[in-house]
Amino acid sequence: MVGKYLNSIIFMISIPFLFAACKSSGKDEKKPGAGGDKRPPAKVEAFVVTPSVLSSDIEMPGSLMPAEETELHAELSGRVTGIYFNEGSQVSQGSLLVKLYDGDLQAQLNKLRVQLKVAQETLQRYEALLKIGGVSQQEYELYKLSVNNIQADMSIVQTSIARTSLRAPFSGRLGLRNISIGAYITPATTISTLRKISQLKLEFTVPEKYGTGMKPGGKVQFSIDNNEQFYNARILPQKIILQQKPGA
Repeated sequence: MVGKYLNSIIFMISIPFLFAACKSSGKDEKKPGAGGDKRPPAKVEAFVVTPSVLSSDIEMPGSLMPAEETELHAELSGRVTGIYFNEGSQVSQGSLLVKLYDGDLQAQLNKLRVQLKVAQETLQRYEALLKIGGVSQQEYELYKLSVNNIQADMSIVQTSIARTSLRAPFSGRLGLRNISIGAYITPATTISTLRKISQLKLEFTVPEKYGTGMKPGGKVQFSIDNNEQFYNARILPQKIILQQKPGA
């Protein structure tokens, strides 16, 4: 009896241990990372993205030039009788700068004026005679032609007189004066230079990869040495000439 009772107790007590062992084994299966099977945490690199404006500004050296610049030359050869400008002065378009001697041309013009006056009076008499049949139509037309020829000669002389006056082709600033009163000059003589500095041109070069960004009408900024102020400029249209290499 005692032996059977002890066996029953031992059997009943051993069941909880087996159940606990089975339950513990089930927990181990649910935690594969438990015990010596643990893995190190993975390393992750992150970047914070913030919006910003991309800029492709480039700095290039350049040269400032006048918007207009020309050398002043007389149209005719002659003696200088008047100089009407000062070196470095600002002049307006059409201002008289230099006058050449035109006495001989003025004498020719006066002579033609007298001839024209007499011819016009004669033409009026011919016109009256033509109405009463005193002259033929052909005679009247020939004399009318002579009047027109005199007027044409006067226009030629007046044009020559105008060419003895040198006037400013545009408004600008004059350079140094290279002539004096009484000097005999020719069209090859450089009298002075005239520059339009109210507007300036900026000449610069950029690498080829930036050429597509240089569009007519675009704006650029520039500064001058010893001057911290920035100025705005507008890109002008340019004509690009491509030269073919020999043998290509």
